[in-house]
Amino acid sequence: MRKAIEVRHELVFLSDRNQSIANGIRKIYPEARHDIFLYHFEKNLKQRHAKSTVINLFQSAARSYRREDFNQLMSQIKSVYKKIYNYIMEEPPERWARSWFPRRRYDMLTTNMVESMNPVLLKAREMPVLRMETWFKIYEGHVNTVGDQNSWNIPQNVESEIRKSPDVEILQGRRQKKRYIPATESVPLKSTKCNRCKQIGHNRTTCLSSPAPHPYFKKHAEKYSNVQ
Repeated sequence: MRKAIEVRHELVFLSDRNQSIANGIRKIYPEARHDIFLYHFEKNLKQRHAKSTVINLFQSAARSYRREDFNQLMSQIKSVYKKIYNYIMEEPPERWARSWFPRRRYDMLTTNMVESMNPVLLKAREMPVLRMETWFKIYEGHVNTVGDQNSWNIPQNVESEIRKSPDVEILQGRRQKKRYIPATESVPLKSTKCNRCKQIGHNRTTCLSSPAPHPYFKKHAEKYSNVQ
C-alpha cells in the first residue's frame, strides 16, 4: 500500500477506533496522522442511546470552526448528559474536531477509493483462508500512480488525437431515469388478459366464466356476452 500511496504532505487517515487499523497505520505510515471519522463516532453515540439533541450538539461542535463555539457546545452536552460528555472526551478533540485539528481538515470527504475496493474483495471475503491467500497471490501487484498531469510524457501523434469534451451544462436535481412522453405522442395501451378463460378485455375478477361471479358484475354481462 505504501508503494501505491506514497507519503504526501499532510497525509491523514480517517477511520473508526479499531486498534488493528491504528497499529497498521502506525507501522506503514508512521509520519501520517490517524484520526476518527465522525460517522463512526456518531454511530457509537447512537449505540450508547444518546438522545438526538446530544448528537446534534456533538455534530455542531465537531464541525465548528472556532474553539469558542466548540467549548460552548460541549458545555451544553456536559450539562445535558455528563456520561456521554465523558465518553466523547476520552478521545482528544484534535482527533475529531475541526477547530482543534492541527492540519487541514477539508469540508468534502469521499470514500470512493475504499468503496471501489469493496466489490473487488467481496468474493474473496467469503472464501476459506487458504483459498483466499491463493486469490490474493494471483491478483497481487503494484499500482503505479499517474502523477501530475504536467509531468506526463505524451507522444506527439497521440497528443494530436486528444480532443477536449464539449462544455455541457449540468442540470440541477436528480437525473431523470424514464423518458418523458409528450401529450402529442400516442402510447399503445397494454391489453388486459384474463388468466382464467384466457380472453382479452377483462381480468380474473371481472370474468363471467368464474364458477360464482360477483353480483356487481352482472351489469357487465352484455359487454362480455361473447365469452363462452
